Amino acid sequence: MKSEDLYFQVKNLIKELSFTFQSFSLYEERHPKVKKAIEELFHKFEEIFKAREEISFGIVGEELFSGKEIFFDLTLQVKDFIKVLKERKIDYVRFKKGLAQDELKTFLRLLKEKEREVSADNNLAHIRVGRFGEEKEILEKEAVSFEEKIASLNFLYESILRNITTTLTQSLRRVDIDTSLLGGAANKLFTLLVHHKYLLFTLLSLKRRQDYTFIHSLNVATLSMFQARILGLSQDKVVKIGVAGLLHDIGKIAIRKKLIEKSEEISMEEFEKIKSHTILGSKIILSSPHFDELSFIVSFQHHLRFDLKGYPKVRFLKKQNLASKIVCISDVYDALRSRRAYREPMPLERVYEIMQKEKARLFDPYLLELFYKNLGVWPVGTLVRLDTQEVGLVRESNPQDIFRPKVEIFYSPEGEKLKESIIVDLLQRDGEGNFKRRILRELNPLGEGQRFISELFGKAVLG
Repeated sequence: MKSEDLYFQVKNLIKELSFTFQSFSLYEERHPKVKKAIEELFHKFEEIFKAREEISFGIVGEELFSGKEIFFDLTLQVKDFIKVLKERKIDYVRFKKGLAQDELKTFLRLLKEKEREVSADNNLAHIRVGRFGEEKEILEKEAVSFEEKIASLNFLYESILRNITTTLTQSLRRVDIDTSLLGGAANKLFTLLVHHKYLLFTLLSLKRRQDYTFIHSLNVATLSMFQARILGLSQDKVVKIGVAGLLHDIGKIAIRKKLIEKSEEISMEEFEKIKSHTILGSKIILSSPHFDELSFIVSFQHHLRFDLKGYPKVRFLKKQNLASKIVCISDVYDALRSRRAYREPMPLERVYEIMQKEKARLFDPYLLELFYKNLGVWPVGTLVRLDTQEVGLVRESNPQDIFRPKVEIFYSPEGEKLKESIIVDLLQRDGEGNFKRRILRELNPLGEGQRFISELFGKAVLG
């Protein structure tokens, strides 16, 4: 199913859901109008479930969204339904394949009966509702499967991304950056980094889709906070660096998207325009009533380079700010490993080689060494094929050898999924002193690794 077709199907589904709830509120359940509305609604669910395993939507501010799409023109049409969801403190709703018509009735009944909670305890096996802050509880439940945890984290990640996208876009219109919202997003990322690093980095390895600017800002913020935490900085400082990471490319958002994502070779004039994003971004931040000094510095300095020979040209600065040096590493790393309009993602071992060559020119050598010592060449969550032909996910880095992490193996050399995964340490040697296994290569989650990722996590997290 084409993405635009799915967009309209989900949009119409939400309208139908709102209409059916109105019928439920006005008539008895046995009324012919209610029965017909339920049947038509259920049919729409069945149609969409032919193409996907899950349907979800949520509320940001006053707007409804699903996936990457915000339904601005739908808000007024279903404002009463949105009001009900907000009164019931519901930020998101998820419907899973296997949904029964009786579950739909129960869900609508519970929405109508305000004294009763809408939860899985009420025979809603294929419907989940909640608040974004409650995702942490789902992630921490031992009984919840790894796939469900990734799905929950993905929903939280997408909601953070959506808030960031809305905030940064609106800032260009109002010249007023909502730093409190960005600080809230950074605090959520900090919590995930501390308590769910494996899940978070697994998700980051999958987020390589081409709508690049905002995802890149979110990834840079996460990687920068990761570095800041390694350095032992306080939570407050880590979060401030996270906000600076979110805002580092705000100048690019003001430049035409067509130019930023151009697949053909750009001219010198176009390149100079792109380079101007550092000055443009710092001006946007400086003009905001909620001026953030560190974000201003990072926006201006993150392309200055460790040797100060980058851009923009400066005469009297003697060194980059620590946060700028951190964001510079995260910025280049994520740019190289991500899918762009003009190229596919670069293999991670090649990313490592390039960044090592630029040590002491682009990057602070100490910070770069620390970055890779803790991240590894293949970060936690990377899908890899071993020289034994087994397939698994990197589980934990080995500071002793950044090329030999611990890997959780999910697939046999024949490509069959194991009944139970096994964790192996690539530092292990056989009786003759030879390493038992090594990583052959990373599997691109959007290429040859797509089958494995879809089986392990479901298609919803790919992007």
